[in-house]
Amino acid sequence: MKIAVSTEGGAVSAHFGRCPSYTVFEVTDGKIVKKEEIANPGHQPGFLPRFLAEKGVEIIIAGGMGPCVTARGQDLDADVDPRFGRAAYFVFVDPETWAFEAFENPFAEAAHGAGIQAAQFIAEKRPAALLTGQVGPNAGQVQRTAGRREIRGAATTLTLQDAEAILLECPSVRAAAPVQSRKMQVKFGNLNTNTTILGTTPDYPSIRGVRVKRVLFFTEEENRAGRRVAVLGQTVVRNLFEDHDPIGETIRVGRVAFEVIGIMSPKGVDLNTVDQDDQIFVPVRTALRRVFNVSHIAAVHIEVKDRERMASAEAEVRALLRERHRLVKLDKADDFTIQNQSDLLEAERETSETFTLLTGSIAAVSLLVGGIGILAVMLMSVRERTNEIGLRMAVGASRKDILVQFLFEAAALGLGGGAAGIAVGIAAAVLINAATHWTAAISLSSIVIAFSFSLAVGLFFGVAPARKASRLNPIEALRSE
Repeated sequence: MKIAVSTEGGAVSAHFGRCPSYTVFEVTDGKIVKKEEIANPGHQPGFLPRFLAEKGVEIIIAGGMGPCVTARGQDLDADVDPRFGRAAYFVFVDPETWAFEAFENPFAEAAHGAGIQAAQFIAEKRPAALLTGQVGPNAGQVQRTAGRREIRGAATTLTLQDAEAILLECPSVRAAAPVQSRKMQVKFGNLNTNTTILGTTPDYPSIRGVRVKRVLFFTEEENRAGRRVAVLGQTVVRNLFEDHDPIGETIRVGRVAFEVIGIMSPKGVDLNTVDQDDQIFVPVRTALRRVFNVSHIAAVHIEVKDRERMASAEAEVRALLRERHRLVKLDKADDFTIQNQSDLLEAERETSETFTLLTGSIAAVSLLVGGIGILAVMLMSVRERTNEIGLRMAVGASRKDILVQFLFEAAALGLGGGAAGIAVGIAAAVLINAATHWTAAISLSSIVIAFSFSLAVGLFFGVAPARKASRLNPIEALRSE
């Protein structure tokens, strides 16, 4: 396999068509066996891919080449990261089947030779074409439209200006926070960790319901000035600083230094088992310009003025973005997606109700089985202790005394089973907390409720045996063996 890299001064050129030369690497079994430099002969549209194809080139690597061009003449409308070796992901594309496959770049943080190591990595995968940049692992989805396949890459159409316009021009919107994020290596002293860098604005905590535990979140003035300040999640603090106070310290995100100005309150993991404390918040303008080197944002988190205006807010945002992206005049489909939190909450509520009904049914069956067990034990006890019951009645015990005695014994059986169940539950919660990122909380009210149900089951299923014991004839009871 041969790979052509646009080069200039020994490095990957940021210009595909206007680079001085192309370095062609011949790769066999994942190893570079030959290297040849070819001068750029000049080009007309579509000439360079054919020219390199004649040299046996199967893959073209170039920063800033716009649409990704393969030697087979296929064009893909996706931006290419000009820092090829530092790209976060490589997305490989088969121009015949239009299949996407994404791989994280293992050399993005390499001290030296990231470009050539990434080229070797790509060669081992043997793709027909590649895209590099901010597309992430969910880069493309293939859909069928009118009998042919349509390729949709990651949305790169949202901008900071879109977020500002949403806030200013949509009457139902109270706040809007643009977001762009990426997993990156962060260093402090001799320690380092891979964490999510999330660029956003000061409105993000109020919209997403997160709080700052110590000091403050960054301000809008710091965001507009592009200040290099950061607010850390609890997991990042533990991984980088251990017992050291991080406030005022300097961390390095990639090659950019940031001053730590705050620490977030713990959030735990979400339903997808993603640690929400394993992230660093930085001003979005700083993130786009200094860290990610992109101009687009991944999403805009929006807060509406009240719940009843969710539908109107969605309509306003959709109409505004379609107009700003010039989709109305061209009658094109939306190049963005709007997720209504009300729909998500409704789906979550229905799921929660179903889960509650399921667990409640299981608990009811368990209580019924436990109650039947108590009933059987107490009936057996009455039969085996008939002589004892007769003797007690003979020495003066009333029917009420016998009734209370057996009810007390039934209640003790119920409470004993409840105590055993609570002990198992506490042990399971401690084990979950120790072995996973989930936080299993045990409240005093749940323990009280569990004991109450255990007592009620014991008393309810103990009434019949207790009444049977209290109604025994003393003379016949004394004659029994």
